[in-house]
Amino acid sequence: MIKEHFKKNRMEYISVTILLALTFIVMIVFFKLWNMDITVPTTYSGGDDAGLLVNAKMFTQQGWCLSTNRLGAPFSGDYYDFTANVMHNFDLITLKIFAMITGNAAVAFNLEFFSIFIFAALISYFVMRELKIVNWISICGSLTFAFSPFIIMRGTQHIVLSTCYFIPLSILLCIWIYERDDILCFNKQFFENKRNWLAILFIILIANNGIAYYQYFTCFLLFVTAFSKLIKTKKIIFLFKSMAATAGIVLCMLVSMIPIVIYTSTHGDNAAAVVRGGFIESEVYGLKLIQLFLPVDGHGLGWLSHIIDFYNNSTIYFNENITSYIGIMGICGLVLSFAMIFIKKKTDVFNRLTLMSELNFMMILLAAGSGIGTMFAFIVSDKIRGYNRISIFIAYVSILAFCIGLNAFYEKYKKKWIIVVGIVFTSLCLWEQIPVGYIPDYKIIKTEYESDELFVQDIEDSVSEGAMIYQLPYHKYPESGLVNQMADYQLFAGYLHSDKLRWSYGAIKGREADVWQTNVSNLSVQRLVEFLKENGFEGIYIDRRAYNAADLKFLENKLSDLIKYKPIYSNNEKLSFFKL
Repeated sequence: MIKEHFKKNRMEYISVTILLALTFIVMIVFFKLWNMDITVPTTYSGGDDAGLLVNAKMFTQQGWCLSTNRLGAPFSGDYYDFTANVMHNFDLITLKIFAMITGNAAVAFNLEFFSIFIFAALISYFVMRELKIVNWISICGSLTFAFSPFIIMRGTQHIVLSTCYFIPLSILLCIWIYERDDILCFNKQFFENKRNWLAILFIILIANNGIAYYQYFTCFLLFVTAFSKLIKTKKIIFLFKSMAATAGIVLCMLVSMIPIVIYTSTHGDNAAAVVRGGFIESEVYGLKLIQLFLPVDGHGLGWLSHIIDFYNNSTIYFNENITSYIGIMGICGLVLSFAMIFIKKKTDVFNRLTLMSELNFMMILLAAGSGIGTMFAFIVSDKIRGYNRISIFIAYVSILAFCIGLNAFYEKYKKKWIIVVGIVFTSLCLWEQIPVGYIPDYKIIKTEYESDELFVQDIEDSVSEGAMIYQLPYHKYPESGLVNQMADYQLFAGYLHSDKLRWSYGAIKGREADVWQTNVSNLSVQRLVEFLKENGFEGIYIDRRAYNAADLKFLENKLSDLIKYKPIYSNNEKLSFFKL
């Protein structure tokens, strides 16, 4: 039986092997992985990448990442005040697996990032083959999606969004509801249909990925699909199918929020933890249509670089929406899908492309500045603000539309030159859409990482096991921004490089620990030293980047006068430690 299975599906296994091989080759070449030390994270900037490293560190030492007594000392770091923390459980599970296997936070961090490209390629390939797109086109389209500018540019700094590998499943779910009568039709034969089981799996996966953004966008597309089918067929059953899928996503999200509900019911709400700027942010972070078409890299072409720089330097609301570019294949697919608005043919291919055009059109209406999303933010809720993030959905729908059109052309003519042209075109798309400025500088990162590591190890050797270390300056967590040259989450370095110590940083804004930390930070240097000794702290850790030269000199001289121990400095002189 196994032999027959492999014989029957031989071409699929060969295709998947080729896809995986190409994915690894592109990763190795683009990221220059021969220069990377796997035990050093690919990014170490103290930005949002620090959050992923902290999660990985927690997973090497404890079960989950919503609470730890090694942060927020003398209290604990409790991270239940962010609903986003329970809205990306799948990538947290994969990170947990990598952490358990390797026992090293940096290695798990790297594996988590590079697994994105593999998951994206494989899941996209599955979707395209389910739609009967031939193997070689499925490989080309999936490889192009896996290395979308969105994924590379978000990277580890915004990994909760770069882990967008379930977006193809969202689109497949819409296509199934649009085309098939047997999907999510609740009758006696429901569980006999394997696709219904798959649909349930898709719903669970979608609900646990994308910090509410991808769930929200998927539900919107399900509504668009149902509305389109309802108008064309006058059958309300399609509306019920989309509602069932939406209800399943919402139900799974509610289940995942149970820990937060329990914590909030015990400790009360904390509106201060995450503060947003109101509905106007849906315009500031809205989708700009031009950015779907505007490359992010000139690749040495002076005239193209000039155009890109001129727009970027002249426009307003220039922010994370720079990641919206969908690449040449995506642009071709977007144009093709919009052409379907003016072409009326009753064939399966044209019907499918028509759905692609409707999804793209409505996504642009939703996400564009002052569009439906802004209306929703103004009238209903402003919690969803970064509508530009729907660009990766547009990218996949457009790539899929291109592959559907190319597949129809190839099936009609069956010419070998079509394969050659398609492969060359895909190579051009990959070269053009991958921005060269996102290759990590492994040497600099390693120097910084190892400097912090040696520094924290020296601290561990100088104090007792389980000692509490007070960190200066007091920097509210999260989202408090730069302090001079200190990045927002740079103070996590102490925790990341220690196994036995407790650190004061990481107390959530608006909670008791934050109030305590704020009061302590307002003490004079002399009273601070006395108070910390009285409360069991064994040292003061200073991120020197946060201070100007005069303030730093005053602080460290004062501490030196009060404390008899010689301070410890990091190799790069960015950190110092005074033992109490």
